[in-house]
Amino acid sequence: MQAVSQRTLDVNGTAIEVSYNKLTSKLTISSGGIQIYRKYLWLPYGNYRFELANERYTLRVWMLPFCQFSLYGPDGVVCNNVFPKLKRYSLVMMAMSPVRHTLMLLAWAIS
Repeated sequence: MQAVSQRTLDVNGTAIEVSYNKLTSKLTISSGGIQIYRKYLWLPYGNYRFELANERYTLRVWMLPFCQFSLYGPDGVVCNNVFPKLKRYSLVMMAMSPVRHTLMLLAWAIS
């Protein structure tokens, strides 16, 4: 199992790269080597909005019970399942999530 899942999507002629780090729960969206959005995901679900070429996009994330990332644009659904392989690891990640979050909180408190 790789620590980072990456996928390149073509959105209105612009290639964007969406990456998700399973260990740190860091979501990164970049285009042309420029980072557009970065967020650490702590909630079981959320809507994360970013702007690309003067158009607003929404990445909907559901972490429980199965990991699913869906990208929505102004015209509707751009990609229904950005990382389809994450569903396999959802139960393992759900079991390890409290341990990982506790370790990250301790590391933050100590630093």
